[in-house]
Amino acid sequence: MMKNNETLAGCGVKKDSCINLYEILRMISICVKINKTEEIWFTVKKTTMVEKVKELLYEKIGVPPYKQLLKFGSNFLTDSDVLDHFGVTNGSQLELYKIEIIFEEEKVGLDEDEEEKGEGSEYSNLID
Repeated sequence: MMKNNETLAGCGVKKDSCINLYEILRMISICVKINKTEEIWFTVKKTTMVEKVKELLYEKIGVPPYKQLLKFGSNFLTDSDVLDHFGVTNGSQLELYKIEIIFEEEKVGLDEDEEEKGEGSEYSNLID
């Protein structure tokens, strides 16, 4: 690894060598699994906030950030944290869960079985 004030030649890098700038720039490629068959790849900084990843997903698939829940391993990611906080590294795969919120007004028209399932809950998670 290069230190400040070192040159490429001083580190043994020769002409026509390949340098992995992702690590130098602290960039990582991450995969977000949208459903069983679809995934999207992004290149971001390790210090990117989860909130920003949700905004990028919104641009690609049109699901608003407030309806997105991201999971990495056994952890659901919080918007205000950075990816590195959860151990997300180059090549990591996140899972997207889409959240549907059902308000009392929207329950009108549900049959009795559906209403009983949602009883006592302000929201329902629908996962692709």
